[in-house]
Amino acid sequence: MILIIIILIFLILVYPQRHLVIRRYSGNFDGQIKFLVLSDMHNNGFLPFERFKSILEAEKPDAIFLLGDMIDRKAGYKNTFRLLDIIVDYGSPIFYVNGNHEPHAYDKLKLWEKLDTIGAICLEDRLYEFKGLKFSGIKYKSKSNFEADIYLAHNPVDAVGSYHPGLYLSGHTHGGMVRFPFIGTFYVPGQKLFPKYDKGLYSLCKKDLIITSGIGNTFLPIRFMNPIEVLLLS
Repeated sequence: MILIIIILIFLILVYPQRHLVIRRYSGNFDGQIKFLVLSDMHNNGFLPFERFKSILEAEKPDAIFLLGDMIDRKAGYKNTFRLLDIIVDYGSPIFYVNGNHEPHAYDKLKLWEKLDTIGAICLEDRLYEFKGLKFSGIKYKSKSNFEADIYLAHNPVDAVGSYHPGLYLSGHTHGGMVRFPFIGTFYVPGQKLFPKYDKGLYSLCKKDLIITSGIGNTFLPIRFMNPIEVLLLS
């Protein structure tokens, strides 16, 4: 019985926090450009930083997108800064939007100062051109104000409600944290039970939405059949 409890604790509390996987999606860029997408770190100290560094070095993304909630309201910032330092050492441009935690976090000013220092570009309510593509960002609980090729939107509900065509990248849901075979998850923030938009690729009217389950957790470090992940878009 004790052994079973230990195994369950490992499967729910430890393994999904340490097992960083890669999800690959096609952005129809003809193989000419690659983006690495991160979301919802929440200052996660379980993140396997060396594994992440090896992914960067192997995949060589042209730019990195941060989709928000990189720090938590109350969880500090040091692990997030460690991740940002790895990204800065790699040298790829960084683009970001804020999530729902940053504006209320104790350490929000430290984070924003750090992002400014490393040259990260906030895409909220602006249009930015990069290698022939247009990027834009959507503030939490807002809609897109520009026509772009790629949109960063922390909340998938905001992406669904935006009318411009293009590719939308979102986090926020954590993939439901706990998932079950055939059923998926039963809850994510801001949607009804058994949500429609929780994780993966959704083809909508004249736009595509990709939701990542992210690289961290908030409130409780619980995941089941839902490991932390980075997205690679090419």
